[in-house]
Amino acid sequence: MATNLIELAGSFLTSEVMHKIGGELGESPEHVEKAVEAGIPSILAGLLHSVSSSGAKGLVDMLKQPPPELSQVGGLDGILGNLGSILSGSSGAALIKYGQALLTFLFGGKLGAIADVISKTSGMKTSSATSLLGMLAPLLLGLIKKEVAAKGLSPATLTDLVMSQKEAIARYAPAGLSSALGLKSLADLGSVADSRKAGTGAAREFGRTASVAAKEGTSWLRWAAPLALLAVALLGLLYYLNMPQEPAPDRGGAPGIASAARPAIEPQRRDADRASDTISSAKSALTANGKSLVETVSKMVSVSLPGNVKLDVPENSYLRAIVKFLTESNTGEPKSFFADNLNFEGAKSELTSDSSTIMSGIATVLKAFGTAKVKIVAHAEKLGDPTENNKLALARATAVEDALVKVGVPADRIIAESAGSDRPIASSDTEPGRAKSGGIELIIVPK
Repeated sequence: MATNLIELAGSFLTSEVMHKIGGELGESPEHVEKAVEAGIPSILAGLLHSVSSSGAKGLVDMLKQPPPELSQVGGLDGILGNLGSILSGSSGAALIKYGQALLTFLFGGKLGAIADVISKTSGMKTSSATSLLGMLAPLLLGLIKKEVAAKGLSPATLTDLVMSQKEAIARYAPAGLSSALGLKSLADLGSVADSRKAGTGAAREFGRTASVAAKEGTSWLRWAAPLALLAVALLGLLYYLNMPQEPAPDRGGAPGIASAARPAIEPQRRDADRASDTISSAKSALTANGKSLVETVSKMVSVSLPGNVKLDVPENSYLRAIVKFLTESNTGEPKSFFADNLNFEGAKSELTSDSSTIMSGIATVLKAFGTAKVKIVAHAEKLGDPTENNKLALARATAVEDALVKVGVPADRIIAESAGSDRPIASSDTEPGRAKSGGIELIIVPK
């Protein structure tokens, strides 16, 4: 009988544990129970999606390497026997920290959307849902480690176990989960791994068939290659014999097809050349809102954060610069970074959908560097009524603060304020300087 990880996890989450979780989060046991019922299949869906799209090696490496955050409780194995005492003790914060690092690995920028789904399903606050997921993720990883240990911990055994949960995930998953994961439906979960497995099986079967045929010696297969080569040669000869011959040039007649088509082709060629020149000069060009094109399309690189967390960020981004600063800083002095990809809906304080996703990356960095604080400074627009502009700037700074708190950054590590037109972030004499008007500045305090 196949292991049902959802039911197995439920056996560890007794009513006593549920009450402790509620006490830690400030949520009612009823909300906690609904959130747990939605959270476990959601995390498993993330595991299945990760294994299907990226392979299981990353998860296997995480299972083989004991997380330092959980060393005081005996690692993942210790969670299974002491979950209740861990949640109500001093190690609860370390458990959540490791769990949220794991969730970031699984969901990336989709973590906020997953927490929203849990919040809507259970009735608890989104921040509580994020913390709850951080509690549940290490429990599930510990169960998976225990289940695959008997068969040998490998990408193959881990993939088989996680893939076997697909039916249970679809049965218990909360409404809206597929959309939060970026899927048309939960039926698409594991489709990449399924096709990969089917392809591997077909190749293996073909290999066995060919091997048997070669060994028998009387099979048609010994003649397949020579016959195929002969067929190709005959087809080539027929094509050549029937190919229309190029007529001799008529010096006094109508122009040939190539000459007639040239007037239509030349403008397209010139357009292509201009496009190529535009791409080549992108390093110095600016978009309409002042962002460097080369930064907008910069390739992604992986950066290492405390707690064995990996985060993919644009190579030339301020986020990578913040990670470098927090990693190398030893003076405690703050440093300013301009968040050039945080945008708002028109002249409003609502973040765009793309910016909401970016907030998850900023939050991941701040949570990994547990002592770092951030001051969010929203700069007022230079045109229009200064009073209204300052009011809008403060609302935007508060919106960024709320977005960070929503995905798990403690509110006491964030300050939000506005900067009026009398405190410009850059000179208005240049296009890049003017583009920063109305933007968000992040002042990072490492300690």
